[in-house]
Amino acid sequence: MGQKTITVKAGQTIYDIAIQEYGGVEGVRSLIADNVGTINRSSVLTVGQLVKVKSDPVDKDTLLFYKRKRLNPVSSMLSDGKLGGDFNNDFNNDFN
Repeated sequence: MGQKTITVKAGQTIYDIAIQEYGGVEGVRSLIADNVGTINRSSVLTVGQLVKVKSDPVDKDTLLFYKRKRLNPVSSMLSDGKLGGDFNNDFNNDFN
């Protein structure tokens, strides 16, 4: 896989980015390794933060599913008490 840089969306955590870019939460290790010195297990990502993605996916099928559906996982609550982004709507439309 070649290197790319993505921009963090509102409410995204390192686990959301791992799912989105590596195909699973197991990708957190890759995310940390790809961003040495800027991201660790307790990092709180900020909107607009640039994150490097260099490693291979941990689950290609899941990664392709998210890419094909244009899903961006968002699991962190925003200040208004809602989840960031529209992940819930996308998930419900795909699985209900």
